[in-house]
Formats: sequence, structure tokens, C-alpha cells
Amino acid sequence: MNSRLKSTLEMYFKSKIIHIVQVAFENNGISNKVATNKQSVRKYRLIFADYNVKYIICKYKSRKIILNGISMINYRNSISLYIKLFFYHKILAYNKSYIREILFYKNIDNDLKVYLPSVIADYHNTFTDIYNIAMKEESNFLDFDINTVYKIIDIILRFHIRYYNDSSCIKTMSLNHFSVKDYRKSKNLLIEMFYSLDNSFWSNDNIIRIEDFLIHMEEYMDIGLPHRTLTHNDLSIRNILLGDKILICDWELAAFQNPEHDLLELIVSIMHKLSDAEVMELIIYYKNKLINELSIHIENKLYKNILIYNILEFAVNKLSLYRTADIKYRLGFVNQLCVNTDRCISIVAGLWE
Repeated sequence: MNSRLKSTLEMYFKSKIIHIVQVAFENNGISNKVATNKQSVRKYRLIFADYNVKYIICKYKSRKIILNGISMINYRNSISLYIKLFFYHKILAYNKSYIREILFYKNIDNDLKVYLPSVIADYHNTFTDIYNIAMKEESNFLDFDINTVYKIIDIILRFHIRYYNDSSCIKTMSLNHFSVKDYRKSKNLLIEMFYSLDNSFWSNDNIIRIEDFLIHMEEYMDIGLPHRTLTHNDLSIRNILLGDKILICDWELAAFQNPEHDLLELIVSIMHKLSDAEVMELIIYYKNKLINELSIHIENKLYKNILIYNILEFAVNKLSLYRTADIKYRLGFVNQLCVNTDRCISIVAGLWE
């Protein structure tokens, strides 16, 4: 651990640290695996002069995440894919992820920090060009159930409502933000990534929907009204701590986009534990609460188009990235995620018919 970071921790805890020991820590996040060539999330035991003991989590982020990510995706050493990745990798959301999480924690509304891990310090090591974030270790012991899902939705809604159509957060938090032009330029990259993978698990109806989306994705994106906000952009159950309180962690992919993206990513990560009726009820609950809190009106037909755009975009972008990473890292959750995504597309396509 860097000596400057150690001094910052001593100031935070108001006690001298006499010993620091790295202890075992398990993390399955893709971005953490490709961020550096070393272990990028570490757990430390801090022993103080009064023999008090505390545990912290340190995240290490590097600019190399882009180069490492390109290497991971282009495991077949395709010159065509390498060129597309080099010029259009922005659409995959990892640009500036090494600094985005630090800016997010520094600039997020104070009222929302109660739903986030406690950040103790951050530090940029200019010699190694590594960005560090030190956080308190948080408890994670509650079992998942449907009531917990509603609580998570209520929490993420607070973020969505606070920053709804407030584009100033794009700059202050260095958020991902994709335009129709970005998708037009990146279309061939997403197409090549998608078709390089085995797509036999998709239902016939859904492969038709996905292929239509790949051709016309700019049209799907144009929903005809301003409807964007701060989103987590990786809101799976893996990034939620269920302990003394519910906390949402790992905001390095945060974006300014349709809020429904977060809703659908959360549902896709857990829907093997949910019935179709429960999934539809969660979507309707979220829609009603969002429009009531914001005093806006979105017709069901238009809202369905928003949902379809976001789940199809997830299928060809984030899911393709997960599936490619699974080839190298054997992540363990990807096969279930594929089945869940196929089922989610079918449910969304059948809403309000």
C-alpha cells in the first residue's frame, strides 16, 4: 500500500497504523479483471497502535483497461475487429472508467451517499499511473427475495429522479454518454462482436428482433423525447451489497441514458428466480413510480419501445462483452445471463398487448 494512502487512512481513523496485512478477497467483476495485469481489488487488515483492527477494500484502476479490454475481446487476433475496437471502443463504456468512479463518489448528491459504500480516500499514483480508491468493508449477508428487489428499485429510482434530464452530471462525473452518431459509427463493431459468438440459444423470434436492431439501432434509439438520467449501467445483483443496509457499488461504468437500462439489467441478473408475472409487475411498478414522482406522462406504447431498445442494446453490447470475457475468465454467471436475457426480451415484447 502506498505510504501517502496509509497517511490518509491514519488521518481518517485518527489513529496510527502499525501493521497492514493483505487478506483473501474474492471478486468476479469483469472490469476488475481487465483493469490491470495485477489483482485490482484487494482487502486489507489494518492494525492500529491501540490494537484495534479494521478492514478496508482498495480498488486499483489503470488506463490500461482499454488496451487490456481490446486484447480480451479480440482473442481471435482479428485485424478487422482490432481496427473497429481501436476506433469505436467508446460504445463499450470503459473509456475513463479508471477515473469515473472517483469523480462519481466526489460529486454525487450528498443525500444519495447513504446508498453507497463509504469512501475513505482516493489517490493517483503518478509513477505507476494507477488510481486507488479505499473504502470501508461493508457487510453482505442478507438473502435475496422479491421484497429486496423492490427495495433496490426504490433506491435506484432516487438516483434516476434526482438527475433526470440533468446533463450537467455528464461532465462533473465523466459519465458515459452515447448519441445516435456514436451508435451509427459503432454499428459494425457491435455486429462483428455479436456474430463472432454462438447465438444458438436465442429463440427464433428474438434472433429476428436482435438482427433488426443491429440494422436499425439508430432508429430504435430515437424515442422522440428527452428521457435520460444518471444510471449505474451495471446494476446486477453482483454489484449490490445486502447487509445492514442495501448499498450499490462499482459505479465505474456509470452513464447518462434511459433509466430503464438499470431496471432491465437488474431484472436480467435475477429473473431465473422470478416468474413472468413478477417481472411484469416490477416493470409496471418502476414505470408508475418514475412518472408519478417526475409528474410526466409516457404512453404505454412509447414506454414499451423504450424497454425494447434498452434490452436489445444490452443483448448486443454488454451481453456480448460478458460472453467474450467468459471465454477467457470463465465468469460462471454468463450462461444463466444469456437464458435470462432471451426470456426478458420475450416478456418485454409481449407487454401491453
